[in-house]
Amino acid sequence: MTDRIDKIVQALKDYNEAYRKGSPIVSDAAYDQLVEALRNRDPDHPFLNAVEPEAFSGKKEIRHPMPMLSTDKAYTKKALERFVTRVSKAAKATLIEDIVYRVTPKLDGLAGRDDGRILASRGNGEVGYDISNAFLKGVVPVGGRGLGVGEVVIKKSYFNEHLSAAFEHPRNMVVGIVSSDTLNEFAQKALEDQAVHFVPYSRLAFWEGDADTLLRDMDAILTDLAGQTDYPMDGAVAEVTNPEIRDIMGATAHHYRWQIAIKTKGDTAVTEVDAVTWQVGRTGNVTPVMEVKPISLSGATIRRVTAHHAGRVRKEKIGPGSKIEIIRSGEVIPKLEKVLNPSQDVVLPSVCPVCQTPLVWRNDFLKCDNRLCRAQMEQGISHWFKTLGNADWFGIKTIRKLVENGYDCLEKIYALTEAEFINMGFGPVQSKNLAEALDISRNKPVEDWR
Repeated sequence: MTDRIDKIVQALKDYNEAYRKGSPIVSDAAYDQLVEALRNRDPDHPFLNAVEPEAFSGKKEIRHPMPMLSTDKAYTKKALERFVTRVSKAAKATLIEDIVYRVTPKLDGLAGRDDGRILASRGNGEVGYDISNAFLKGVVPVGGRGLGVGEVVIKKSYFNEHLSAAFEHPRNMVVGIVSSDTLNEFAQKALEDQAVHFVPYSRLAFWEGDADTLLRDMDAILTDLAGQTDYPMDGAVAEVTNPEIRDIMGATAHHYRWQIAIKTKGDTAVTEVDAVTWQVGRTGNVTPVMEVKPISLSGATIRRVTAHHAGRVRKEKIGPGSKIEIIRSGEVIPKLEKVLNPSQDVVLPSVCPVCQTPLVWRNDFLKCDNRLCRAQMEQGISHWFKTLGNADWFGIKTIRKLVENGYDCLEKIYALTEAEFINMGFGPVQSKNLAEALDISRNKPVEDWR
């Protein structure tokens, strides 16, 4: 039992760390299901009674005047009804009959509090980090400075048009802008175009009304708010506006009891698989990607969807002709929800699609054990520069060109000069930028979490 609890907690910590870095690896729903699994096994576990932490190395710590806590969640109408019942019970103690609820979009960005002097991240809820330099970089404070709690986000329409092919999730971009002193070309352009904002929640569209209307019209309210919000959302927050009821309900160490996040499962659509292609990752895992008939989902045209691993392809018979249901939660990359009709043409690779080394099964994954596989080298080098976070310009296309020219490890790459980049066919400006980026990464301190 203890081992199982420890594994759940470690998984939650790993998932939370990835989310805080801007690279979520599970959906919100999957994360919350794991939280509930922990709650069922150990309701008093310390992880459940604290705000999931975030850290920005090298930045000054700032104590919040009022805790910035997390939010309890409701995925179903019944969960929302239970919240309303709790509010009603608290209201009886105040003799208030006119209970007013407000529903506001829940933005999916980097939470912070702006007091007009300092923009502080949420941190652990009690103490955050001074991220005010985000404004100096070009983050736009919507409505001006000093408007309290909000989120650093990028405009959804801008991200979908200019950045969705380069970044898996809008939060990737936001975290990079706030945490890094060196900005890549995408971030610089987004800031120049004034597409990155700090949005106080007080400046967002909202709905107000009574409990009966909230419960009856919940879906319509969420749809209407989403239509008025050009920022990534992951649901909405319903809260009581009556100060007396807020005081009675109070808070746990994790969340305020007078508010709750209304979470939606996500938009779904049905499409057909045209083909399954296989990609090689840095650890040698060979993973399937479904090429699907183009379909519109949450305002984006979807053409490719991950099938997760070879075991799922084999078990659920995914191949050309498969009918699948896909889901897009929080307006990020689509995921396979379920296979509706299996394929009669399922083909699993027997050799690596890049180096032709025979593949082996490791649990549900097909794996290429050739550490000299070109794809593994490329992905490994790419992972290094992404994790390092202070050496821009080394995108996957650049790395592929380097590997093709024999620069297949970090030692060789870090020995390159501007002239050698030019000799490989890179332009003068790009060669200069690449050489300077290497120099910066040699000398600039790296945050502890990286």
